[in-house]
Amino acid sequence: MDQSDIQPSRLERSKHKIKDLMAKRGGARTGLVVFSGSSHAVIPLTNDPKVVENFLDALVTSMMPRKGKNPEKVLPIAKRMIDDSGLPGTLLLITDAANPNTLASYSDFFSARQDQLLILGVGTTTQTDEIKAQASETFFPLEVGQLKALADATSGYYQPITVDETDVVKLNRRINNHLSNVIDDNRPWLDSGYYLLFPIALILLLWFRKGWNIHWCFCLLYTSDAADERS
Repeated sequence: MDQSDIQPSRLERSKHKIKDLMAKRGGARTGLVVFSGSSHAVIPLTNDPKVVENFLDALVTSMMPRKGKNPEKVLPIAKRMIDDSGLPGTLLLITDAANPNTLASYSDFFSARQDQLLILGVGTTTQTDEIKAQASETFFPLEVGQLKALADATSGYYQPITVDETDVVKLNRRINNHLSNVIDDNRPWLDSGYYLLFPIALILLLWFRKGWNIHWCFCLLYTSDAADERS
């Protein structure tokens, strides 16, 4: 994440994207987890973006105790955070690759839950001559195929990083749509208008009685949902 194929570095650009997304989310609750060879909760779910930004600015790769690329280490912490919120949520995974164990772990996790996985791929697939001249370490390309396979296995969504806000806009739209769908699925709608059929049927019978003419129309519209019934 310290590589500079995306200026100023993959890590710094990721921080900018997180801030842009939080700005569009307003006061939506956000938690922050970092991972490498191990995973650590930086901030539990909070609706204060300033708190997240303060800790986000302080993140450097050297603070991680173990090297590696193990996104599956995030899942126990993410599960705890989402479960504490009381509603299904979205896990945004920001990375350049995964490992062979990641797909199986994420597939099992999301198959049993209503949560959503979004993946933001950070990096480039090939190294430019300019980066080659500057680089002093091995170049690690963005593994697009690997990350798309992970998204497909979890019914998630893969989004490559962009120079403008296109990526953030698409991710925010996915989060909003998922939240709306979850709320609709969990809202028990109550059909309470069946009893109105009886008086309507009686009125219709009068229409067919010899010598009777009905010159008026009587309309009823009744709507109800469980939320209103409980209030």
